[in-house]
This record gives sequence, structure tokens and C-alpha cells, in this order.
Amino acid sequence: MNKMLLIIFFCSTLLTVFAKNQIIVSFNNKGTQIKTEDYNATSLEKRNQNNIAFNYTDFPINESYIQKIENLNCKLKAKSKWLNLALFDIEDKAVITEIQQLSFVKQVQFIPSTTSNKSLEKLNTNNKTFNNARLLYDDTLTYGQIHQMNGDYLHDLGFNGQGKIIAVLDAGFINANVITGLQTVFNNNQVLGTWDFVQNDTTVYESHTHGLYVFGLMAGQITGKYKGTATQSNYYLFKTENAASELLSEEVFLAQALEQCDALGVDVVNISLGYTTFDSVAQNHSYADLDGNTTIAAQAVNLATSKGILVVTSAGNEGNNSWRYISTPADATGALTVGAVYINGLPTSFTSKCFPNYFQVKPNVAACGANDYILSPYNTIGTGSGTSFSSPLVAGMSASLWQAFPTLNNLQIKAAIEQSASLYPSFDSLIGYGIPDFKKAYEYLQQITPINQNRLSNIKIYPTLIVNNSNNIFINNLIDNQSTLIYIINNQGRIMYSTGNFIANTNEMIPSNQISQLSSGLYHIIIQQNGKSNNFKFVKQ
Repeated sequence: MNKMLLIIFFCSTLLTVFAKNQIIVSFNNKGTQIKTEDYNATSLEKRNQNNIAFNYTDFPINESYIQKIENLNCKLKAKSKWLNLALFDIEDKAVITEIQQLSFVKQVQFIPSTTSNKSLEKLNTNNKTFNNARLLYDDTLTYGQIHQMNGDYLHDLGFNGQGKIIAVLDAGFINANVITGLQTVFNNNQVLGTWDFVQNDTTVYESHTHGLYVFGLMAGQITGKYKGTATQSNYYLFKTENAASELLSEEVFLAQALEQCDALGVDVVNISLGYTTFDSVAQNHSYADLDGNTTIAAQAVNLATSKGILVVTSAGNEGNNSWRYISTPADATGALTVGAVYINGLPTSFTSKCFPNYFQVKPNVAACGANDYILSPYNTIGTGSGTSFSSPLVAGMSASLWQAFPTLNNLQIKAAIEQSASLYPSFDSLIGYGIPDFKKAYEYLQQITPINQNRLSNIKIYPTLIVNNSNNIFINNLIDNQSTLIYIINNQGRIMYSTGNFIANTNEMIPSNQISQLSSGLYHIIIQQNGKSNNFKFVKQ
């Protein structure tokens, strides 16, 4: 598979990787005290503004569980409180049996060590031609890839992502801190922090150039030559990917990084990574796994979405390969998944497709992912292709749009982007709703009136107590003939049901065959129309 979702025209380097055996341990229960000191003021303010309460997913892992496993000669590598699991290096496989017998352990998943020879630039097999990055002089280099989305309209209005925080989760950012094209963002102290979740240190300007390319598409600027989609945003640069191997543990690093994004008050996350198969065949995902909320990566993205973060992901470059379809976390229900088109608007041959008869629209939208202009580590401008590059184009423009409407939440921004797209309300399996139009999205959000807000506040749901599996849930007083999105989220923040965007009647219904699949407990129904959302609760006995 192509975990770094790109086709790029720079030289590759081979690495030999010697990994240790690892285990992912899931726990039965958690700690009971939220550590609010782990969240900065920006995060707490954001939660307050969007009425996002702390819940069970925010409870920490019981540290005594970690300690007991470490005492068995295991080394903690990463942990996810949201998913209540931890990753350990182990010296002896025999310890697995002993860990499985611990009363607080729910499951142990073994990740065998691998010795793999892989290209540092793990390239899509659609193209095996490599050219040195070339210096191009043209004062409109990035205009086409931005104008295709009418992104320049927002930029001309002065919206370049100021006041928004973007996190880039990737494989490494070689020379990002020294090249001319990113000098401004560093001089202005717009990089707020870095962390390597693989090596557990702050050094990210190493290992790989993929993150540099992605970061540059948003933050890069060279007067008269180059402009990114969110040049005034602040950034966190997080390395979650071990570029030279493909292990399930990388999804745990991704989950841990998303939790850190929540704690830091990040608004937008770009993930130009994807997972399908691994060095250990036993860890491979099946098509069935990519159901929107099963893989570690997809669950983490959905939880990040429930915490108010707009997560933008690459669809994948599997269109010409045996896998063919989207990867994970592109399948995540909460993700804004981006496919790739040529500059003429036609889908690229490599962009990953939606699964047949899928329950949701994936990818959600598409942007230019062919011959994009990117910053190279050699202080030059080159070209590259892949959904790795279409994703940050949309992520940066999302931050710029959000700057214009700072009181809106992540789901409202996502919906406006989808509704602005070229095929909406229709969609297809290659580009979803189509190419977003940020001028149209801006104008649409400007038109939201107090009348629409009042009508949305009149929505009623019933019953709120479900006593048997034959109950439907009825939703009344919706705004007629408007794009609508309905989620059911459990009390742990997991998305259990989503309608996808549809044109609603005044009265709608969640059918009993969906409700019957829910276990007993408290649930939230989130209803979104016209860029506004309401939250309702119901209990299933």
C-alpha cells in the first residue's frame, strides 16, 4: 500500500529496518479523574464555546495498569486514553500469555518484528520516473491549484487562516525549518511546537520530506512565486509515521497525536497518510474493517471530530492498484476525505475509489492532486502528485474559511465545504461531492439568517426513551428542502450512525433497524442544517 499518499519526483533512499516485537494492550476500564491540567487554555476555551463536555473517553488510562505491564519487561511506546489502549515493545513473546491473564486486560494484539527493505520515498507504482526538483520562476505557480477551488477569493478578502491552529500529522519534515519558502512562518513564530511520536522526542526535521511537502502547501510563501492555502495559521508539526516500515503501531501513534491536538486546542488536522496492509500480513485490514469506525485510526479521527476538530484526510492513491479503494482513516465517518483531480477537474486515475454500495460518501470532496507545485528540501520548487497534496490544499482553505466564521464549529465548516462542491447534492465514487468552491461556501455561510437559526431551534425529537427495538425516532420541524446531516453518537463519543448529507423534508425519521443495533445507554443525536447544529439526547433501555 502507499501509506504516504503521493507520487513524487524526487530521489529515493533505501533503509533496512529492524523492529522489535510489539503488543497493543486494550484495557477493561479506566481512571476516573479527568486531568484538566493536560489541556491548555485554548483547548478549554474551545470546548466551552462549542459546549463540548468532557466524557468517559477523556478519562486517563489507569497508570497502575501501565506500570504492571512495564514490570513484566515491557517498554511503553505510546498510549491512547480515548481508545483505552497502550503500545509496548516486548523482549519475549512468552510474556503475552501472562499479560492476557491480568484481570484488567481486555485484549492483547501481537505485532511481530520485521526486517524490511523499503524505499524511504515509498512511491505510488503509477509512475517510476524520477527527476531532480527543479527551480521554476513563475509568479502564478500555485494560482491554478488554489483558484480551482476559488480559494483565492478568500485570500483576496484577507482570510489566510489567521487565528486558526493546524496540526500536520506526517512522516517527517526534513529542512522545513531552513528553506526559504517556509522562512516567514518560522520568523513569525507560527510553528507552536513539534513532537516525534515514533521516537518520543521533539526532533521532526529529519527522517522524511513528505511532511515538508504537505506543510508547504499550506504555510509556504515566496513573494511573487509561491503561496500556500493558510499562510497565517499557526502550526504544530507531529511525526506519527515510521517512513521505512508499515506497522499497526503507527495507527496508535496517530491516535496519540490526535489526543494531543485536542489538548492543545487545534482547529484543523491534516493527515496525508493511509493504512491498508502491513509488513505483518496478520495485521492487514480487510475491506470490512474500513466501515468508518473500526480501525484504530478511524476511531481516533471520529473522536477528534467529536471534540471539535476538523480532520482532513487523503483518500489514497490505490485507484490503479489491487486494493483500489480508500484507505483508513479516510474511511472515518467524521473525516473530510479528499480525492485528487487534474487541474482540468477530471479525476486522476490513481485516486482511491469509494467502496461499492458504501453507506457514506467517500471521498467527501476532491482537489488538485496532479503536478501540484510543492516546496522541496533543496530550497527549490518542484512538482508532485497524489492525494497527499490535494488534502492539505483543502485543509488550509478550511482554516481560511473558518477564520471568516469563527463562531461556527467543525461540522458546520465541513458541511459548508461539501455543499459548495461542484456535484452537490449529487456525488460519485471518485470525487465525492466534487471540487469545493470556497467563494460559494463563504457566500452560503454569510446568508445564514436569524430566521434559519430560530427555525432550527424548533426541531423536536421523540421518543427520547427507547423501550424496544421496534421504536423509530421521529424528527420534526426540520427546515424543508435543506441539506441535512444527522449523527448518533454514544456517550463515549463514538459515531454510531450517520445519514450523510441529504435533502430533508420537514419531518424525518431514524428507522428502528438502526436503533435496534444500539446497546443500552445514553446517546446524542446531532442534527445539522444550514451551517447550524442542535444536540439532542435519548436513552435506550
